[in-house]
Amino acid sequence: MIAPIFHRGELVGFAAATAHLIDVGAAAPGLNVDLIDVFAEGTLYDSVKLYERRARRNDAVWSILRDSVRTPDSNAADIEAMIAAVRTGADRFLKLVDRHDPRHGDGRGELLDGLLGAGACALKSPESRMATTTPRAGWTTTDATGASRSRSTLP
Repeated sequence: MIAPIFHRGELVGFAAATAHLIDVGAAAPGLNVDLIDVFAEGTLYDSVKLYERRARRNDAVWSILRDSVRTPDSNAADIEAMIAAVRTGADRFLKLVDRHDPRHGDGRGELLDGLLGAGACALKSPESRMATTTPRAGWTTTDATGASRSRSTLP
């Protein structure tokens, strides 16, 4: 879930939240580890707008989201929680922008400029961050006796 943040008509950033929904219309609800591809994991939505301009709810999209799962009320509540998180993040970021607006002319904008500059730099050069990290993926399971077993899928 992502939403643009505007300050005085200017795009100053984005607020985002992610969550794992219990049911996304897959073969079985919950975590499915033996599926052969991403399409078997459930319904995939490619950048759909839940809300139009002026906070007008897109009822057609909400209907599709609710009608394609086994737990529509639970999923809708989870999506609404993500929306609340995005709105809270946007509101708090705007408070920072107001407090450190470079247009005040008193030097308070240096913090905001640094924050926005660092974010833009991070978004523009993801390969520079990847060069210093080692990708890892895996999981840990616990059997009925309480013994744990870990498995890593990458070096």
